[in-house]
Amino acid sequence: MKTMTKDCLICRTRTNHSILFYLLELNIVKCRNCGHKTLDKYPEPVEIKEVNTGMYQRLSKEYDFQKYKWAKESVDVYLKKIQPQVSRNSSLLDIGGGLGYYSKAFQEKGIKTTLIDLDIVSLEFAKTKQNIDEVFQGTTLDFLIKYPQRKFDIIFCRHVIEHIENPLLLIQDINMLLKSDGILILETDNSKSHEILLNYGTKKFYHNLYKEKFVNYSLTKLVFNPIFALDPPRHLHAFDIKNLKIFLINNGFKIKEAQSYSFGSKLWPNIPNTSFKQLLNSLKTFSKKSIKINTYNFFGGFIRYILNKYNRGAGIIIIAKKL
Repeated sequence: MKTMTKDCLICRTRTNHSILFYLLELNIVKCRNCGHKTLDKYPEPVEIKEVNTGMYQRLSKEYDFQKYKWAKESVDVYLKKIQPQVSRNSSLLDIGGGLGYYSKAFQEKGIKTTLIDLDIVSLEFAKTKQNIDEVFQGTTLDFLIKYPQRKFDIIFCRHVIEHIENPLLLIQDINMLLKSDGILILETDNSKSHEILLNYGTKKFYHNLYKEKFVNYSLTKLVFNPIFALDPPRHLHAFDIKNLKIFLINNGFKIKEAQSYSFGSKLWPNIPNTSFKQLLNSLKTFSKKSIKINTYNFFGGFIRYILNKYNRGAGIIIIAKKL
């Protein structure tokens, strides 16, 4: 396997990186020291910004009560994990919170919530439909420049860090925005997980995506070199629990909890597991496609359950305290 020498932002070393996949102009590389996967060079900032703004245009047309219900269930899990650190008077910053379903769920618990995002469409929805306490358009750096004295008890950063070209700058901003002993709730995809391949829909999506994007792609190669969910210019980084813990510790945080979670859990409910009843119902339809999908997902669910026991679930959640 070809290698290149590159600085790793995560483990702070200049070391060899294995070149896993080739794109037409970019390469997917893996740090041989910490296992972090990223690109050898990044798309232009304007291209990254275009991808990360306007993505919720369609979803902002009407209120989705199911999304809010899911967000409430997730927030119950978060608050249970950080008790007794949080109270009804706590302040929370939701970074990249999009349409604001999670912000609203936190706010309904009595937590004073501020949502920041680049996307004006999302912020307008969060302000008018969700009635979020405070919304701010811009980056964490923009917020720091405008409000240099503002500090929060909790920072919530759900599936954002993988979108940022330089996660080191983001985590430094988070450190400055947190109060002393403040809590960070950080989530992202788990690059060591094969769970995406054990759900028919996600497997089809990423298989087709990578086949189109990567010059040297094969499903076998992906099994042995999982990179989920790298997808430039949308997702620019792929972390695992080990290197994300190292990254946070190196930047002034103490890890309180770090684990993976699976599709169908309260932290990733929009990709549900297939039940035995659903499998039986599909058999009654005599639809080959329905039987194929439900059979694949039902038996894949058993393997996914086992994977999560060994921290190989599709998502990562880390609860960390600022030192």
